[in-house]
Amino acid sequence: MKPTIDEINRDINSPWYEVCHTATGRGCISKCEIPKDTVIHISKALSSAISRPFKKEVCSSCFKFSGGKTIKFRLGGQHPLYFCSEQCLSAFTADDIDQIYLNSLLNVESFYNNGLRKPDELELTINEDKFEEQIIEEWKKISEWEEKIDKMKPSKRLNNIPKIGESEYIEAKYIVGILFQMYKGKHHELKFFESLQSNELDKLKRYPQLLQSYTNIYKFVRLTVHTELQPLVTSELIRTILGTNLTNAFGIWSQPVDDAEEKDYFGFAIFPSASFFNHSCYPNLIKTREGDTLYFRTLRDVDPNTELFISYGNYSNENVQIRQEQLREWFFDCSCTKCISELGMDIKCK
Repeated sequence: MKPTIDEINRDINSPWYEVCHTATGRGCISKCEIPKDTVIHISKALSSAISRPFKKEVCSSCFKFSGGKTIKFRLGGQHPLYFCSEQCLSAFTADDIDQIYLNSLLNVESFYNNGLRKPDELELTINEDKFEEQIIEEWKKISEWEEKIDKMKPSKRLNNIPKIGESEYIEAKYIVGILFQMYKGKHHELKFFESLQSNELDKLKRYPQLLQSYTNIYKFVRLTVHTELQPLVTSELIRTILGTNLTNAFGIWSQPVDDAEEKDYFGFAIFPSASFFNHSCYPNLIKTREGDTLYFRTLRDVDPNTELFISYGNYSNENVQIRQEQLREWFFDCSCTKCISELGMDIKCK
């Protein structure tokens, strides 16, 4: 059962705002006057995944970028994890004292690399008229596949690990992180993760080819995670993790020295308590990242009973039509004051 609004507010326990029902679902409403430059919320990453091209250059713990150099602190064998400092490496091992998370991530690395040499599988043929029925049927096939897998010897099961691509690889690492935190059950953000909305069906309707990708990710995770995490690996939970990631994850970007310098995309992380902030193209909050933690600060004075907004992307200075198109990736039509004003002006001009 998902947490109620009251339970969410009890756990956030903010003096500045509360989560409320709004016209668009849920949002964060100020309780009082909030001065400019006030940090109103801090959120630590629940799970993250660094993309493969940057795995040797970005710290697996705090996301610090080495500037293109291979990081020297490593953990694991042939395909290790990389850390920017002894402190970050030690923090990771202290959190994963039984090496359950480490072994699962190393398996992802190892079997992903091995899979690159396997032949491609046949692509799933999509029937758009009966797509929802096809989704049910494909996951039913997964249940039948699992029954066969469970009867095999462990050594034989490894022959059934599917080939996955780069995007599936990073999703698999992210899923492993969520499973590990659920296994431990101690992370403060975990309780907020349970309240996030899944957009799996909407995403699959827009991109039907992802159905095979999702079932492959499930098979891959099912066969590579540590035995202690295996009881958590159900199709329902993995689908939920994938579905909530679609519209709740935050990108991990490089932090340029000046505005002229381009940012690099390193991967993504999920900060569940931060997902209650809605988007506006004229936000009153700005988010900044320090290591694996996001800080949310007011951009100007905020009156009581005012909704608190962040920007979901770098769209604020784009043309309104471009912004609207890009923001539909989050499955909503932006109706912030800036968009309404500019759309109205555009209609008058026509």
